Amino acid sequence: MKRNIDKISYGIIIKNLRKSNKFSQTKLGKMVGASKSAISSYELETAVPSIQTFIEICIACDANLKITFNSRTYEMEEISRENY
Repeated sequence: MKRNIDKISYGIIIKNLRKSNKFSQTKLGKMVGASKSAISSYELETAVPSIQTFIEICIACDANLKITFNSRTYEMEEISRENY
């Protein structure tokens, strides 16, 4: 059975997280060990971040992360910049 799920691209997610935290691409890159050009490439979707980098971005931006894979949902809870 197919479910209708609204999907948003990873590039938009990364850009929205960065902007909502008022981080420049350079600052976010430094926080997660990536270059400014890497962050730009992720936002433009000309490159795909590793899952570890994506998690690092979520942590740096104090974002909740919920991933659905093969119909199972995994959620990262209570991880923030303060306790990472």
